[in-house]
Amino acid sequence: MRTPEQKAYARKISRKYRERHPGAHRKAHRLSRYGLTAAAFAERAQVQKNRCKICGATSAQNANREWCVDHDHQTGRVRGLLCLHCNSLLGMAHDQISVLENAIKYLKGEL
Repeated sequence: MRTPEQKAYARKISRKYRERHPGAHRKAHRLSRYGLTAAAFAERAQVQKNRCKICGATSAQNANREWCVDHDHQTGRVRGLLCLHCNSLLGMAHDQISVLENAIKYLKGEL
């Protein structure tokens, strides 16, 4: 088991690596988690015309952040690329259609 000092040192080294290689961590994560190579990610973004699949925000409206990879938590299948807000929306609703339908009803004043 590592000491608190060792953990702090490891965090420091990790942070320095991410600062020097800003995209490397995300690329490695997309490959290991979703099986998306950098080329496949870029192709998906191009197919979606660099727009969020839900709200249609452009990369500039996405505050120049990388797109979030949305996936089905049951199957692991990648559904598309989303902006941070839309990805958070689905996550907060736990991908439950009934919750999202109720949210729409609420916004319409039907609840």
